[in-house]
Amino acid sequence: MQNKRNFSLTDKIPDISQSPYGVTLMTEDQSATDYMEQGRSFLKRSLPTDAHAAFCLAENLSPQLPEINALLSMTSLLLNAPHKAMDHAEKALAIEPGNLDATLVMANAARRIGDKEAAEKATKALTDVEGTSLYYKLLILQDALDLGDNEVALSEIATICEDHPENVHARELFAIGLDSLSKDRDRFDALIDGLGLQFQQEPGVPTPLRNRPAIATIDIIIPIYNALGDLITCLESIRRWWSPAIHRIILVDDASNQDTASWLDSQAQKYPEILLIRQSSNRGFTPSIIEGLAQSNAEFSVLLNSDTIVTAGWLDRLWAALNRRPTTALAGPFSNNSYFQSISPDVIDPNFAQHAANFTQPDVDQVSALVLANSRFLTPRVPLLSGFCLMLRRSAYDLVGGFDVQRFPEGYWEVQDLCLRLLDIGFDMVIADDAYVHHIGSSSIITERRHRLLADGLQQIYSQHSALRLLCAEWLCRRVPETLHHQQAWYQQFSNATPQLNPKRDIESAGLRQTKQGTRQAFDILKSLDFDPTDEEVCLFVLHAPLGQASEYTLHYLQKLRESGLKLIVCAVADTTALPVQARLFLTSDALILRQNGGYDFAAWADMLEIFPNLWHSKRLFFANDSVIGPFQSLEPIISKIRNQNSGFFALSECTNTGYHAQSFFFGWNATNLLCEGLQKFWRDVICEAEKIDVILNYEYGISKLSPNLPDRTQQIVFGMKTIFCVDPRQMSCINPTHNSWKYLLSVGFPFVKTDLLRDGAGAIDTSDWQDVCQSHGADIGAVHRHIETSRINRLKFRF
Repeated sequence: MQNKRNFSLTDKIPDISQSPYGVTLMTEDQSATDYMEQGRSFLKRSLPTDAHAAFCLAENLSPQLPEINALLSMTSLLLNAPHKAMDHAEKALAIEPGNLDATLVMANAARRIGDKEAAEKATKALTDVEGTSLYYKLLILQDALDLGDNEVALSEIATICEDHPENVHARELFAIGLDSLSKDRDRFDALIDGLGLQFQQEPGVPTPLRNRPAIATIDIIIPIYNALGDLITCLESIRRWWSPAIHRIILVDDASNQDTASWLDSQAQKYPEILLIRQSSNRGFTPSIIEGLAQSNAEFSVLLNSDTIVTAGWLDRLWAALNRRPTTALAGPFSNNSYFQSISPDVIDPNFAQHAANFTQPDVDQVSALVLANSRFLTPRVPLLSGFCLMLRRSAYDLVGGFDVQRFPEGYWEVQDLCLRLLDIGFDMVIADDAYVHHIGSSSIITERRHRLLADGLQQIYSQHSALRLLCAEWLCRRVPETLHHQQAWYQQFSNATPQLNPKRDIESAGLRQTKQGTRQAFDILKSLDFDPTDEEVCLFVLHAPLGQASEYTLHYLQKLRESGLKLIVCAVADTTALPVQARLFLTSDALILRQNGGYDFAAWADMLEIFPNLWHSKRLFFANDSVIGPFQSLEPIISKIRNQNSGFFALSECTNTGYHAQSFFFGWNATNLLCEGLQKFWRDVICEAEKIDVILNYEYGISKLSPNLPDRTQQIVFGMKTIFCVDPRQMSCINPTHNSWKYLLSVGFPFVKTDLLRDGAGAIDTSDWQDVCQSHGADIGAVHRHIETSRINRLKFRF
């Protein structure tokens, strides 16, 4: 079934270019291009959820930029939202007809949703454009993955990655394919075992440092090329956290400048444990390490970059991790900047630096303490380690033949090559998950040369071990539970501070509500009331907008409420108030609040009433949220019924699950009851409940129990059970008409379908024909799909 649009949901929403608010009201510390660059960085690290978030924020700031839709089409497809992907691809191609990324996404997305005509058209467009044979091949491989032929497809995709290392699509497709295969444990284990990457993790030990290394058993080897300031800091940290296990510090000067050379001479004369080795010419990292190891006869050696800062207990903890098993050849610590051992917030949120000033910044010692406090002492086995700080068992290193200086003469990928060769002869690598070493990174080499060395080294390791093996090893490293555990621990340590409002936002007021229960959630008033609520009908609308956006159908709903004569106050709920909001939310609201998530909709409504206390003088007050998809039909007949009957309390539907109550996605009171102190006190007493069940019991049931105690006791349930089914709802239990009778409700004029019903299903309720049913009642099926996909994505965890 093709998803044809019956009408445009946004026909009556003005062009954002005509907005009096535009982008200026949403000015943030970052620009749209900043967010796009961060999104691209996330994509390179196979983090599509965070990339999608970054691109959405970029779209909020500059929706006119054509490349944003192409990027959003890619991430939507990666997040299994093919209808959203196709929509963004269409928009990108409307602006730039030859956009290859958008065309590739269009072909894939159309295939997924069964739109053969669009898929064939996009595929033909790919084959007709010179130089797109690679895109076409990736399309075929995507089909193979969809059909479950993962192993063969993964092998071919890995070959493409080897031949085209800069192709982001190929790397993303490989990660998606391996993610899919990992769900079939037997097939996944067979692939990983066949590549020599399988190993069994062991349980932790309660006392990680039961034994300490013997005195003078470890040499520290530091290759040096200029960067004197970092070197001084590094050596000072070693002396600060000196261990009796240190035998010698071997400094290998790789033809540094005169200042560095002179300082090294002074250190060698001052400290007898320092052995200074001089290279006659700049030979690179690997030869320097090999030269240093040639001068060492210690049982264990640490290869340490000169731009590192070691912390308390680092050496003993590395030794303990290395000696937990006799088959362990290499051990490395966690760090802020170290391949897959990185646990810094920047790893999971490159935007962190932009708002880190709002939080307590830990120094290196604090991070080290945090790592130790959160360690579960599992010393996880990993197929690859970083060489910035690496303890090695000399016997294992010698047995495998050491570093391959022929293939990696200047470093980069030489450590990963060593790891894979050690795996081949039965050794393993571990992370010392209670140790932390800070790494500044790339202080002694210019960026252009570094990129060249990385590219050259990658080709060498591909040729030696195959792209398939390396990509699988990287996939395994990226998903080490202990690394993820420490990443979250560090991030939470920062994020637990009191949220700060963005001082650059052009807002009229901002603040925190206080109650006897404590602090309310932070909020920004982005657009204040420009009308007197007296004698007006006002709707307080709450929507979940973690990325500052509403779906097409939610925007359509808001517009239809305004067309029905209601003034509209919108509260967009997000995890932080420091994010840009899409212009259409400004255009479809008479007032707009951005509020930090917490307490569910009732707490948000309570905040809105406290922020604008003159709302109590409204002619009629409606409360609504975005938990429904629609309206598929006009709202005017429903609003007219509510006006004509003028009941003290009104709602659209009722429910008898766990007890009778009016459903809270659409309800309200007339002017008589709004002025009642009892009703106002009910809202003043609302607090930010943490559990949804408490919200339902205390507030959703509470609004139904209020009516007998208000001046106007009359009630109207527009689609009530007595009206629709001719039964008394209080004599029926466990019935939710918006779920159990969703088809019948649509047939009698109910304009919505519940989002959770189509997104998650509900028990044995049959929704298999929802597309035909909803379309017969005027729904735009493509937009419904996109609403469901948006709702699903909004429930993911983002780092912004």
